[in-house]
Amino acid sequence: MNYASNSGDGFARPYYAPDPPKPRVTHEAYMAAIRDAALARLNGEAATRVAAAKMVYGAGAVRGAKGFTLYKGWDASHAFVEVAAGLQTTPEGIAETVLHELAHVVAGYGAAHGPEFKAAAVTLGLLNASAFAAAVPEFDAAMAATLASIPTPTDGKPTLNGLGGPDAPPATPKACPAGKGTRGGKMGGKGSGSRLRLYVCGCPVRVRVASDTFLATCDTCDQKFARPEGK
Repeated sequence: MNYASNSGDGFARPYYAPDPPKPRVTHEAYMAAIRDAALARLNGEAATRVAAAKMVYGAGAVRGAKGFTLYKGWDASHAFVEVAAGLQTTPEGIAETVLHELAHVVAGYGAAHGPEFKAAAVTLGLLNASAFAAAVPEFDAAMAATLASIPTPTDGKPTLNGLGGPDAPPATPKACPAGKGTRGGKMGGKGSGSRLRLYVCGCPVRVRVASDTFLATCDTCDQKFARPEGK
């Protein structure tokens, strides 16, 4: 409480100063703070990989997946991590997915959701990591306390105009502006070729990537994406 003469009669009367505006916290800043909390638990090569990973809050690289890790997907050497804004909107869900995907970065390609991945998740403070996001995320006591101290996002919430959710309609395919590539595409007419390569997991989820390598594992069926024979 502050005192000042605010009535013109010379007597000091209390007044309440307005609270200063709270700083705007973006979803990206929230995710970065969670990564910092994870880095505090790591050292050596694992810390280097997590610190170097490119991490975004996006529309969802794979429809239906709450998170996605593309190994060597940034600068051909660092992991690319995405949290799907259409499916993870709560602070708890975002925190769970960030730690889940960073556990993939720590465990490395080929670990899928096996013992090495689960051990990495526990190291990062996520106790119930599996191929499926838990209804109620479970963090260890130290990580739960750290998460409670991190300011949550105040920059709004995603709508994505109906895109990204599990019931969203399929995206309308568009011509690739990068030019012609492998056989079988339709960019310049039927059979003319496309730069997008088809990869399929066991679900099967079908994704197309403009690359001959796609080191990713599906969080739903726990299988690696691979190119069908002859594609």
